[in-house]
This record gives sequence, C-alpha cells and structure tokens, in this order.
Amino acid sequence: MNIKNILLLPAFVERAKDAAHAVKQGVFVLITPVSDATVTHLLDLEQFTMTSYGIEREEKQDILHLYGEIESKVAICPSCHSLSTTVKAYKDRCVRDCDVWGKRTFVHFQTRRFECPECGHRFTEELQAIAWRRRQTIRFERQVYEACLGNSKKRTAETFQLSDTTVNRIFKRWVKKQRQEKRFGLVRVLGIDEISLKKRHKQFAVVISDLERHCVLAVLPNRKHETLKKWLDTLSDEQRTIIKTVSMDMWGHIVTFSRSIFPKHIV
Repeated sequence: MNIKNILLLPAFVERAKDAAHAVKQGVFVLITPVSDATVTHLLDLEQFTMTSYGIEREEKQDILHLYGEIESKVAICPSCHSLSTTVKAYKDRCVRDCDVWGKRTFVHFQTRRFECPECGHRFTEELQAIAWRRRQTIRFERQVYEACLGNSKKRTAETFQLSDTTVNRIFKRWVKKQRQEKRFGLVRVLGIDEISLKKRHKQFAVVISDLERHCVLAVLPNRKHETLKKWLDTLSDEQRTIIKTVSMDMWGHIVTFSRSIFPKHIV
C-alpha cells in the first residue's frame, strides 16, 4: 500500500461498523507513519518513552513485555522540595499495565535514586503513572477497581489473572482514594512555573503545584504546550471549574496557551 496516495483528513468522516464495510465504503483517517516513537504514542503512559518490546507466548494469553525509560531528568526532594538531577542509583522494576491488543502487558524500566543538592537527602523519584511501591500502573488499578463495581472480586481476579488478595487490596485502596479525592482533590489556586535544569543549556521542566496546600502536583519534562495540555486534559470538569486562580512564571507561548484554557484566572 502506498501511503502517499491515501486521502488524509484530520479526523474520521465515516465510521464503518465492521471490517467488510470498511473495505467497501472506505474509512478516511489521518495516517501517521510507523516510527521509533510509535509504541510510546500508542501506549500513552505518562512520563515514559518505550525503547523495545518482546512477546512471551503462552497457551491462554500471550504476554507483552515493554521496555522503557523515564523521560524527566529531574526529581523533587520530598524533604526540602528542591530539584535534583543527581542520580546515585538505579533499580530494575516491572509493573503490570492495561492489556495491549489482547495481551497481558508488563512495563520494565529502571527507577532512579536521587541525591538532593541542598539537604543531601537521598530519595527515590515519584512517578505520575505508578504509585509508590505498587506493582501495577494507576490506570490498571483503576480498571480493576471499576471491574469490581460490576462483578465479584473473584470474577475480577480471574479476568485479570490476579490473586484474590491483590484484587481486594486494589479495591480497598481505590475506595479510600475516591473518598479522599472528594474531600481534598480539588485545587483552587494552581501554580505553573518553569525551572531551568542546567544553566545556559536551555533545558527546562515545568512544575505544577497547589499553592494553597503548598504541594507539588506534577513535574512535566519540558515546557511544550502539548505537554501541558496533556496534563490539563486529565482534569475533570469539576476540577477545572473549582480553579479560581492560576499563577504563572512561564515562557510567552505557554502563557498564551494557558489563557485559552483559563481566560479569567491567569495572574
């Protein structure tokens, strides 16, 4: 197939009900050539870049092993909240993620242990997609929790090929998480600031924080508006509505983009 001869449109203009209709009627879609970034784009796991993969064959269900790297080069010290780029140790880690193309999926990567340049504290970085000391991604845990709402825990354990104990722990954590988010999960004063990772190297990260509770919500690996938009898209309508003030110390195009999202709240 010659991709150059395919009509490209920015979105679907027709939706075929099945493969036969797709052949007969034609489906027009924006086509992106396969590249080194394809797996990363399709997996869409926050903070991660995928570098390779392998498939383990099993009778019941194949297993997909994805190998990746953490994009961000900086971490925040939990003791003094200073930024650190000094890595002192690496540790291999593997977590379960949502199934990809019907295959049980595991993500392999190395976590990093940083040393704070200000207080000397050594700490393991926090990840947005994986909670501390968890063996599953947050989105996989959410999938298990939601499955439990409509099925028994035993049935859910069988579906995801997990132990009953693991499913029960995930369910209890998410029940508690839902209660906490209702009480504390709404941010009224949002801070968005850029920081320089290395002087005179034009390497920047973006720190998003709750200025009322004085806590960091996220560290974005760059100051591209696409990266910020991706994070803002994770906010629910309720979370967006409750934000009354957005404080920024940013590069011009990010401020312009943010004004389009929060037109009345930028200070």
